[in-house]
Amino acid sequence: MHAAKNGHTVTVQALIDAGAKVDQARINGAIALMFAAQKGDVESVQALLRAGARIDGARPDGWSTLMFAASDGHTATVQALLDAGAKIDHADTDGVTALMCAARNGHIGTVYALLGAHVNYNAEDKSGNTALSLALSGNHREVAKILSLHDVKSI
Repeated sequence: MHAAKNGHTVTVQALIDAGAKVDQARINGAIALMFAAQKGDVESVQALLRAGARIDGARPDGWSTLMFAASDGHTATVQALLDAGAKIDHADTDGVTALMCAARNGHIGTVYALLGAHVNYNAEDKSGNTALSLALSGNHREVAKILSLHDVKSI
């Protein structure tokens, strides 16, 4: 788990080869795949997935691997997870999705990747926020513009 958290791809692979349990969860429910995704370590993410890590595993609060990658703007990792079949519209216990995570943090490339994969861009969290409203509240005008234009094109 520490190897994934710190971006040590060679060590992650060595641990997998030695028979490490790739889905061993910490007390908070986080698994190595989540740490690798949050670090943006595409190679470790792919190695863990090849070893059988649960792509859609989530912590008790509902945060998924895709949400960790999207929140930190790791577009290549988001794309790798999407290509491997991650549930794009998964929401945490508050109704927050990966697109909302990317939008509220102003990650333009990640927003584009999620939109390109046909994410539900109109989803609302339990407070009624959408990706667009979160981008606007964070003063991420370029992301808000992208989401607004995407909405117009989809009508």
